Amino acid sequence: MPRLSSYKRIVTNDYKEEDRELVDQLSGSVNDSFNALYFAVNGRLSLSENIFCTVKDVEVTVNSSGVPTFTTSFGLNSSYLVIGCQVIKVDNLTNSSSYPTGQPFITFVQNGNSVIINHISNLQPNNRYLVRIVAYG
Repeated sequence: MPRLSSYKRIVTNDYKEEDRELVDQLSGSVNDSFNALYFAVNGRLSLSENIFCTVKDVEVTVNSSGVPTFTTSFGLNSSYLVIGCQVIKVDNLTNSSSYPTGQPFITFVQNGNSVIINHISNLQPNNRYLVRIVAYG
């Protein structure tokens, strides 16, 4: 996607005296809106601030079937229906040289503003992990 090199803000003094009051009323919202668009198009979007989701780090240990050895859940940033969860980072806290066998996949249920993890695939059993999860709304 092409980047915007720059843009010129609306400045009241650039207009005739009789138009300045109207320009002043419009310039605030127009300048703020273009500022937001300018940053968005130039790569200044973030996952947690611009996408309707919750990003959480969860500590979990799973058994040989991928089921957490203790109830594992996390809270949502706001109230919404979770349409899916994705693991975006995994750190093995037990053995730093042991890695997931594939992309971890989460099976979960939602209980109000909490997500309860029922299963995480591809983690080594009986190892403690710090898992970064994105819950999309």
